Amino acid sequence: MTPKPEILSGLDGSKVGPLKGSTDIYDTTAHRQRYAADLGLLVQDGVQIVRVCIPYHLIDRGVYDWTWTDAYMNCMRELGLTPIVDPVHHASFPPWCIGGFSHPEFQDRYLAFMEAFVERYPWVTHFTVINEPVFTTWFCARQGIWHPRRRGDDAFVRMLNDVCKTICTISNMLIDRVPGLTLVHPDRSEKKPRS
Repeated sequence: MTPKPEILSGLDGSKVGPLKGSTDIYDTTAHRQRYAADLGLLVQDGVQIVRVCIPYHLIDRGVYDWTWTDAYMNCMRELGLTPIVDPVHHASFPPWCIGGFSHPEFQDRYLAFMEAFVERYPWVTHFTVINEPVFTTWFCARQGIWHPRRRGDDAFVRMLNDVCKTICTISNMLIDRVPGLTLVHPDRSEKKPRS
């Protein structure tokens, strides 16, 4: 008999495409519409903890729109699932965030969003502040594949510095405000093969 997992590492909700007018994986997989059935299947399979994307890119449009997130979080709570919330999954930036992690307002606005999130959902104790920060920054600012499509070592180091500051600032806020906090910091580790 195969053991059932108690933890699911994540439901990917990454934004796909250009900064404005793009969609995300929750849309392409229809999870946004059928989340109750999807989450119900996880519970049926014995999953208790699941990392879920919280669509910061859709919520922060100058004013916070919590409509879908309220329904989603309420469903998770009713099902008894423990969410590991993951608001910035890869390059899932709101439309105003032209420079990605290096946008001059990103850290302050994301901090304000996370403070509002903690106040709105005080029962949530597990957080991924930024998903795969080194991997994401590499593709955003070294390889130029993901938004804001910068290239080079200097851009990568500057953006990684911004990412690290943001993670530290928000983690400290969470430590101060969330009793029983669990921080989950996933990233990739890759090694170049020897020639």
